[in-house]
Amino acid sequence: MISIKPHPTQKEILDYFIVDVDKGLLWKKRYNRKGDMYISDEPSGGESKEGYRRVRVKGVIFKTHRLIWIAANGPIPAGMLIDHEKGKEEGDGIANLRMLTQSENMWGHRNTLASTSKYNGVHYCKKTDKWVASIRLYGRLKSLGGFQNEDSAARVRDRALRKFSGADGTFNFPQADRAARGVKRKRRRRKKVL
Repeated sequence: MISIKPHPTQKEILDYFIVDVDKGLLWKKRYNRKGDMYISDEPSGGESKEGYRRVRVKGVIFKTHRLIWIAANGPIPAGMLIDHEKGKEEGDGIANLRMLTQSENMWGHRNTLASTSKYNGVHYCKKTDKWVASIRLYGRLKSLGGFQNEDSAARVRDRALRKFSGADGTFNFPQADRAARGVKRKRRRRKKVL
């Protein structure tokens, strides 16, 4: 059985490291024989295969972005994740970090290679011969209906994602929504039947 070590507290992180929350870097505090503190020129830790920066604290390896969050904001509540808002390539600075649930974090993920559609949240149903749009909300898969073409299904999925998640998530057409561009929809006038 794997035991998960709890994250260090905010006080432990600040006692153990010099922290730059804006740049998302940690330098381990070191002491010479006289008891004077010094730090190295390079930040502590290294990069994992997945591209996350990691550091070792008292023999346990932690992801740097989680420690930066704790140093800036205190403990991470149970069931919450720390996510890179603009991607891990943008660094571990506090401006690039946000706290999410697992469900909210999945809104930003791309389709797998095995998908039948090039769009997120859309798949082809052979039984009905239609493209089906769906969105996952709070652990439940919500079907948005069947459509004749793939693009229509993707646009409906984007509208639903905007409604439920705001600006978060991976959109198929980020600027295509008429309301997002500020284009007003033309009202159709009904013809009077005499």
